[in-house]
Amino acid sequence: MSSKLSPVPFHGHTLFILSHQGEPYTPMKTIVESMGMDWTTQKRKIKTNQARWKGVMMPSVAKDGRARQALCLPIRMLPAFFASINPNKVHNPDTRKQVVLFQKECDNALWDYWNSGSAINPRTYPAPASVQKEPSLLDFIIQAQKNMNTPIDLTPVKLRQNIVHKLVMPTSLNPSPGELAVFNNLVHSIDRSVRDVEDALLQMQAGLRDLESFVRMISKS
Repeated sequence: MSSKLSPVPFHGHTLFILSHQGEPYTPMKTIVESMGMDWTTQKRKIKTNQARWKGVMMPSVAKDGRARQALCLPIRMLPAFFASINPNKVHNPDTRKQVVLFQKECDNALWDYWNSGSAINPRTYPAPASVQKEPSLLDFIIQAQKNMNTPIDLTPVKLRQNIVHKLVMPTSLNPSPGELAVFNNLVHSIDRSVRDVEDALLQMQAGLRDLESFVRMISKS
């Protein structure tokens, strides 16, 4: 009975997985040939050291729908298999670079395991949270002023451009003089509110500048 190949992502590539006795295996020929290596040589290496590689011939259904016997390795053996490859025999330069990086990672992982008792994969282990330094009072005041630059410079202008300047009575309504006067008074009231916002923000900024000067003065004394 043949097994269906299931695609699974692995280090930026796609492996095709078969299940054997409850353990995931993958056909090796496609992997080896995609690296530009001779499959016959690698197949011989696997089959002559069965105790090491745990290779199994398994019937599988390829993409073309035909059943074939495929030499497969347990997924857990792939790091050791890649570590056993001579990078100089990998013809594809991009793949060769990946093999070298993978082998260095395996070397570091083994070293950490034997010397520290554990090895951590940085891709799956959460990075420690950075310790944030508590800002000083002066830093806080200066930052508060920087944060206010945008609202002081832009908010009143945007309010006028986006709202006040667009509050124009449509001629299609044909308002009476009295209705037009009420409308204009309401618009002027809104415009005064914008000016009040601007004045309040300017006063707050001035107060922060005074507070900054005071904190600097007492810090020197």
